[in-house]
Amino acid sequence: MEMVYEKVKLFRKQMEILIPEGFKDMPDYVAKKKYPSKHRPPVILMDKNNMVNFTFHLMDMTLAEGQLNKAAEGFVKSMKQVYVNAKFQELQYGERNDGGKIAWLAYETMAIDADIFNIMFITPLEGKLLYGSFNCILGMQDEWEEIAMYCIRTITKVEEEQQ
Repeated sequence: MEMVYEKVKLFRKQMEILIPEGFKDMPDYVAKKKYPSKHRPPVILMDKNNMVNFTFHLMDMTLAEGQLNKAAEGFVKSMKQVYVNAKFQELQYGERNDGGKIAWLAYETMAIDADIFNIMFITPLEGKLLYGSFNCILGMQDEWEEIAMYCIRTITKVEEEQQ
């Protein structure tokens, strides 16, 4: 099946990303159950069955391109403390399609009703730290991992339109 993508603008149109068609904002009552922490991401997009999610948080933290590796290593260290039973892959680095640097970490966690495949990513955007994640049921990993990485690489800073 050929995936159709749509451009989604986030954070007052400061960034955009290509996401598979049909994703929508997760309703608050669902977000509070699925992400019970008061630090839940402000933007959570879900597929129609709420089996696949993308989350985004543009943090009020400065992050220059040269600080990405150190910041990513810090995130990984804290995630390994929080998710002690998770199975972590290696931290990886690459580029977004627009040339911006990005770091990501794939890992598996256990939820109440299923095992979950996750990709956590961070990237500088407008000098701030954009933190996000992708997750799906572990059994859907083969279908979704490549799609998720394609989407994550499409993160772009929106250039202000000329008046």
